[in-house]
Amino acid sequence: MSKVEIRRCEMHERDAVMAFIDEHWSKGHIMGNHTGLFEWQHRGVGRQGYDFMLAWRGSELLGVLGYITMTRFDAALAGRHGIWLALWKVREDCGVAGLGLALLRTLMQQEPHSWIGAVGINTAVMALYKALGFHTGQLSQYVLFHPTLVPQLAHRPRDFVAPTVPLGDAQLVPLHAAALQAWPDLNGQAVPAKSNRYLQSRYLEHPYYDYQLFGVVRGEQPVALLVARKVCHGGHCALRVVDYVGELHHLGACGGALSQQIVQQQCEYVDLWAHLPDTTPLQQAGLHRVDAQGELMVPNYFEPFEARNVCIYYAFKGEAQHRIWRGDGDQDRPNRLASTNK
Repeated sequence: MSKVEIRRCEMHERDAVMAFIDEHWSKGHIMGNHTGLFEWQHRGVGRQGYDFMLAWRGSELLGVLGYITMTRFDAALAGRHGIWLALWKVREDCGVAGLGLALLRTLMQQEPHSWIGAVGINTAVMALYKALGFHTGQLSQYVLFHPTLVPQLAHRPRDFVAPTVPLGDAQLVPLHAAALQAWPDLNGQAVPAKSNRYLQSRYLEHPYYDYQLFGVVRGEQPVALLVARKVCHGGHCALRVVDYVGELHHLGACGGALSQQIVQQQCEYVDLWAHLPDTTPLQQAGLHRVDAQGELMVPNYFEPFEARNVCIYYAFKGEAQHRIWRGDGDQDRPNRLASTNK
């Protein structure tokens, strides 16, 4: 039997990885069928190859571990560099014990990083992450409903009482790329570190999704940046906050501004998924925490649409005080695109 070799994906191996995903992970999965999305998310930046660790036995591909580096969106983040894990799969018939763990260990040894994390992990591997020193947990979902519309995407129980939404003194100012360049760097010491260039590359320059970037202004002073994406199903829409950069307490003053965006954009609600060291600002803004096992249903999946609550688990290693948003890792990526090559 040939020896198993674990190494980073080379340029000529992309099609083999995509075929592996389609055959061994999920038939029809977008990362196994859409070349353009695969290139955008995993092609190496500033170096050859792709951001996948591969396990080969001769010419036979046994396992893959995809990852997303923060520096692919801004090389200047190298000093506070981190890695988000993505698709991780080993063939069930590979006959090599511990191969999945070997893929992860090789990645952690070969890719420089100050932290490493994964969002959307399977509960079956949580014990493995804990054994490796990762902190594991669950993202929380929060929602703020339109003041008058009866939601069709979400389901509210008859006895649901929405929190009062304070007006707040924050304004949300739409920003395009040129305006963002003049915006101050507001990340501070937050982990993961996210620069203005990161936000532009990750969101404003996304080839398939249309993100909205807002500057948070209080007393005429720029204090934070907020990223959102509008989603629709059956003629009904919602606004999803996917990222935020700045001091968290400013979120507490955004309730009125978020409510205004819901009305202006004809959305039924705004929601967000996050793990934060302090959720008090979300409550101050009038957002309601969704209990995944409760009667209140706020959907997470829109491609295709699924009218149900879900749980999103994460693992993180490297910094005790970290923030995780829906836009981190590959949680907020397309699952359906019209063309396979664009």
